[in-house]
Amino acid sequence: MKAFVIITFILTFPLALWAQTPNYQDCLGAIPICNLVYEQKDPSKFKGTGNYKHEILRIGDECLIDENNGIWYVFNAQTTGILRFKITPENEEDDFDWDLFDLTKGSCSDLAVKPHEYLVSANCWGNMKSTINGTTGISSKISGGKAGNCNGPGDINGPSWNDDVTVIEGHTYLLYVTFVLGLSGNSTGNEKGFKIDFSESEASLFNSMQTKLDYLKHSQTLAGDTLITFDFNKRVSCESVSKEDFELSNNGEKLNIKKISSQECLVGSLYAKSFEVISQTPFEPGSAQLKLSGQVDDACRNKSLTNSLNLDISGITITKENSDNIKCTTAASGSITVVAESADNDLYYSIDGGKTFSNKTGVFKQLEAGEYQIMVKNRYDYIVKGSLIKLNKPSNIAMSITQIKPVSPCFGDKNGSFFLQYSELNSACKISLDGGQNYKDAAPNTSITGLDAGTYTVMLKDQQACESQSITVEISQPDPILFESEYTSVKCKSEANGRISFTNTSKYPSLQYSINGGSTFSSASEYTNLNAGTYSLQAKAPSGCILSGQTVVLTEPEPMKIEQFVQTNIRYDNLSSGGSIAIRVTGGRGTMTYRLNGTESNTTGEFTGIPEGPYYIIASDSLGCSMQTQTYIMHIRAHIETVNTFTPNGDGKNDYWIIKNIEEYPNAVVSFFDRWNHLLFQAERGYHQPWDGSINGRPLPMDTYYYIIDVGEGYPIEKGYITLVR
Repeated sequence: MKAFVIITFILTFPLALWAQTPNYQDCLGAIPICNLVYEQKDPSKFKGTGNYKHEILRIGDECLIDENNGIWYVFNAQTTGILRFKITPENEEDDFDWDLFDLTKGSCSDLAVKPHEYLVSANCWGNMKSTINGTTGISSKISGGKAGNCNGPGDINGPSWNDDVTVIEGHTYLLYVTFVLGLSGNSTGNEKGFKIDFSESEASLFNSMQTKLDYLKHSQTLAGDTLITFDFNKRVSCESVSKEDFELSNNGEKLNIKKISSQECLVGSLYAKSFEVISQTPFEPGSAQLKLSGQVDDACRNKSLTNSLNLDISGITITKENSDNIKCTTAASGSITVVAESADNDLYYSIDGGKTFSNKTGVFKQLEAGEYQIMVKNRYDYIVKGSLIKLNKPSNIAMSITQIKPVSPCFGDKNGSFFLQYSELNSACKISLDGGQNYKDAAPNTSITGLDAGTYTVMLKDQQACESQSITVEISQPDPILFESEYTSVKCKSEANGRISFTNTSKYPSLQYSINGGSTFSSASEYTNLNAGTYSLQAKAPSGCILSGQTVVLTEPEPMKIEQFVQTNIRYDNLSSGGSIAIRVTGGRGTMTYRLNGTESNTTGEFTGIPEGPYYIIASDSLGCSMQTQTYIMHIRAHIETVNTFTPNGDGKNDYWIIKNIEEYPNAVVSFFDRWNHLLFQAERGYHQPWDGSINGRPLPMDTYYYIIDVGEGYPIEKGYITLVR
């Protein structure tokens, strides 16, 4: 068994998918139900799959079966109620299956993808010779109300009848009835067809109302449009609709219809509800009327009713046209603003008479002087012509410059000038001397003074901020005073031997020079015998102009002074080493050189191995400045040492009064006195023979005596007492 019901009356399909003309074996070619009973006695007329194959997708054991040997029926429920029908085979050995779909919100193509979403009821029991179900359909009266709405598939007799189905007013239903097997099989040629009866239904499945224009998809469109989209009150035969059945007018004037079509019809549907009318002439603002005047058939061939639909046509209204003239002669500164209104305000503006419509704002800026024709159009190229606007430009700023005076008398003065004239019509102008970068007030017929030498790009700007053409003015000046100087600082501290010299590098044949800031000038180009100090250099031209040059500082070295002096005399215990001198002098310039007694010299200031005697050291810097100091290298003798007693008794022990280290002092004088300070004895100079306690060979008695030792050479005199013991 196999059965299908499909809804396609209100659906549209891609043309590429539905390219062939459908017949009643196809979903799109379903037979409209206009009677309660239909008979299909010749099964040869519905063998096969029609022009569209595999319209129903069957998955697993669903009660759906593959599309084959079937017929499609379609109806729009006129009222909500119970649907019942009975399919009776003409040959009791034949078996028919069926499916019922609600395609109000779907399309024929959806059944090939997801048929279960649209399935309302189906019955496909029985597919063997011994299990033919015979009469089938929808009726709870027969099924007992317990069979449900999905029966089959199966090899044995199942419920032949499904329970009642409630159809909804306005919904579109498709019924697919398919021949499956006869008792003797499909190939015997004994099949007799079937009869389908809807008379037990309580819902109204078709009507006899007249066909008429129902409503417009859009009650308003734009001027320039040519399209009207409308619906009939029900689906009508595509073949019965032609442009001769309609009248189209615009503001009472008849228009020729270029074409009338339906997308459903274009993809092969036999019936359609939505159509488009295309006018030969674009609509003008106002109103349009579409009138059905001929006969258009519905599925049940009811008479059509003459009626009309009215459509508002929106035009374009220009509500504002403003303009601003050119501000300046040298700039494109004019503007035009256009405001227009339309139903959707999707407008394009032109100011060149319709050559270009690239502006959607209506605002045009940076316009030059000239005439501009305003036009506005909508997306259907309906054009409204506006005003012709003329943009004017002001007169030029007339300017002249005379009496150009150079800088005088000296280079660098700020007294150049020129005389400026411009028209009183451009009163209160501002002047720029730098090509328009900076402006300042300038009255007509006035001198511009206080100018440096240089090139000036003179421009004027009026109160409208308009600028004049520029004039170049050259302010010249005398040649500059140029000189170069050299100087030599003071050689040695406190000397007056500094020098400053000048060289004239200007175009003047001669200059006078000053080193004291202009207090005095001299034609001499060199100043000598200068003390250290600060000198302000100037040069004066024959015109009296003065150029202040650099400030020169003649320096002098720091005074030379002994920073360090170390002298080592000759020691009595190291006579072979001699003495030494180490000296360091600061100040002066450059490296210091040291000379000892005018002969030996070095840069370290260190001298060693010096014999006893007087010495002078001269320190000289790299410029020859020097200082001198003197010293004396002494032979340091050992200190004499005495004892306070001796025993001259001839025993060979302590028989003489010995003075230790007296040999260091060859000029020493030793004198002896008694306790009453009488001179008793004075030894020979140098005390080469120690005293033996006698005078002229006469031994002195044991007593205490007083001695004086004078070694000379400035050493202190030694005094003391000695006891003679016998």
